[in-house]
Amino acid sequence: MNVMKRTFVALFAALALLCAAIPAAFAATVYEDGSYTASLTFEGGTGRIVWNSPVAVTVEGGVLYADLVMSKPGGDTPSVEWMEYNGVRYTAQVDANAKTCSFYRVPVTDPARMAVSANTTAMSSEHVVDYTLHLNVSAIPTVSESSSSVSQPAQEDDTPKDAPLPEDEEFIDPETADEEMVILETDDGALDGDVLTTGALPESESSSGALSVPAIIAIAAGGVIVLGGGAYLLLRRRKSNSDEA
Repeated sequence: MNVMKRTFVALFAALALLCAAIPAAFAATVYEDGSYTASLTFEGGTGRIVWNSPVAVTVEGGVLYADLVMSKPGGDTPSVEWMEYNGVRYTAQVDANAKTCSFYRVPVTDPARMAVSANTTAMSSEHVVDYTLHLNVSAIPTVSESSSSVSQPAQEDDTPKDAPLPEDEEFIDPETADEEMVILETDDGALDGDVLTTGALPESESSSGALSVPAIIAIAAGGVIVLGGGAYLLLRRRKSNSDEA
């Protein structure tokens, strides 16, 4: 019984992972290229150095690049030499006139939560301070939003027009035709008793090509369920045989 339970748990877990992976494949956000601004909030530090907001954001090839700027509320230039984000260290660009330390074109992978570290030399020894930045990019348009607003060109009507009758077939006037059904003999069909047999399948029964993604997913899910049922019947049969023995 424990083996049967473990088998069903494993099968349903695999099915749950399959269903969870389907929406995740379409969840990635791609932003529209351009120059924007985004508001920023942060956590961490002692409050002597702050991260400026709003932030200049550039999107190139769907990738977000942020220009992060640090300043001091007291008006002095921050004593910061570098910042580290995603394992990459960026050198501070100090502007003595603006009294800021800037880090340009920082590629952002998760704007909602950016874990960064910055050093400070204002104390007797160098210290590394951790911050968590929250970049609000909700106002930046995505590729899906911009593409949905573009009108699609009208497609030509490919409905077949009335074609002329072949030369070897005659037009049958329904007013003058006999009451019996008239069947035109063709190369692909012949009348066999009361049954009309043809050499070609109707178009509705022909293959339409590759299966769609929903059909593949449904088949995969059905396969998992059938596999689980087969495992269940096999375990029941083995248990029944062991009980009879």
